[in-house]
Formats: sequence, C-alpha cells, structure tokens
Amino acid sequence: MTFVALTTAPCHGQANVEKALVGKWEGQFTAEVGDTRRGRGRTSTEDPRHLRTLVIGAIREQGGKWIAEGARYGETGKGLGKVDLTVEVAGQQVTIHFTTGAGNPVKLTLVKENELAGTITVKSGAGSVFRQMQLKKIE
Repeated sequence: MTFVALTTAPCHGQANVEKALVGKWEGQFTAEVGDTRRGRGRTSTEDPRHLRTLVIGAIREQGGKWIAEGARYGETGKGLGKVDLTVEVAGQQVTIHFTTGAGNPVKLTLVKENELAGTITVKSGAGSVFRQMQLKKIE
C-alpha cells in the first residue's frame, strides 16, 4: 500500500512564497441578488462591478515575518490603490490579509499554484456581509 501526502499549497521557504504570490491576480467576489431575506435571492458573479485585481510587487522575509511591498488592489479596469498586505505562512498554508480602500477586510488563502480563495467582508449600513472571493494569477 502506498500513501501520498497532498497539500493545498505547496509553498514553503522564501523563494517559493515569493514565486507563488508575486504577480498580477484577477478575479471576482460573489454578491447576493434579489430578496435574499425571503430565500428568493441568488448568488451572482456576473456583474463587472465585482471584478477585482490584486498586484503584489515583492515579498520578503524579515525577522521571521513576511512583508509584502508594492501591493495594489481595486476594481478591474480602474485605478488600483495601495494596500498594506500581510502574509502568513503556517506549514504548507499561505494566507494573505489586507483591507480595501473602502475599509473591507480581505482574507485569501493560496489553494492552488495560481489561485487564491477566501472572503471579503463587505461593510454596509445594515452591517457586514461575507462574500466569497477568488483570484487567479495571470502574470
């Protein structure tokens, strides 16, 4: 009998974390459409207003912590704003955290070599709503 160990993000060591994260990422977050309070809503990813771009310029390790430099985020096709992005590496799992210019926290985990998935917490007058977010590395 042979056992094979599988990991969700084969990343460890400075070179691998840098290679995995540095670049341009594009994707979208989901949004509820319709009257979701009465169970008649649906999830939509087709709205171009939900398309997002994340650019990570550089990643380096300093004092046991990972620091991202030159990170920018925003609506795809529009201006990107600077974000302070933190990187957590726990074993084989790589997770990034940042807050958008609108004050919405984002948490994404490297789930494949070229894919980040997680949540954006969208704040509104009625409170906060968690939305699924997925980005794919394009450059």
